[in-house]
Amino acid sequence: MAQKAVKIAGDITSARDYPAASRASRLGTSVIVALVVGTDGRVKGCTVRKRSGDPEADGITCRLAIDRFRFRPALDQNGDPLESVYGWEQRFFAP
Repeated sequence: MAQKAVKIAGDITSARDYPAASRASRLGTSVIVALVVGTDGRVKGCTVRKRSGDPEADGITCRLAIDRFRFRPALDQNGDPLESVYGWEQRFFAP
């Protein structure tokens, strides 16, 4: 049975990762990205689908997702890993 990719590791936090200047002025609240997950579970690419209002934070989100996030890769109907796209919303501040 085919299965979607599942995020198993990695995190981005507002306090540690969000730009200090933007944090003080509270620019942006979230960014939505599409992550390309390879057959090895690593993120191979990232595209911003909905910008946060802070271009620096958008770029940091993609960079850190590629560096930190790990997935159980998607599987085809035979149970073989396959490349897939995984949607992710990164929130910077609690609503």
